[in-house]
Amino acid sequence: MSEVLILLKEKWLWIIVSCLILIFILPFFIVMVLLTLPEPLNAIATLLLILLWGVVTGYKDWLMHRKKEMSTRQG
Repeated sequence: MSEVLILLKEKWLWIIVSCLILIFILPFFIVMVLLTLPEPLNAIATLLLILLWGVVTGYKDWLMHRKKEMSTRQG
């Protein structure tokens, strides 16, 4: 029983638990906000969300390609 109490006092455990809760709950709130917006704004917000998602994905791919390119140059 004392191992469980020691584990529950660890800071990293609560950081991981809170991050997992945010990962599951935050998209729900984003969808709810998009649904409650008035008619022209919810379409604009949805398109903006899709556009920003594409930009972030492209940036991530560019960073991964750059890292791979740097590692091949060094060794």
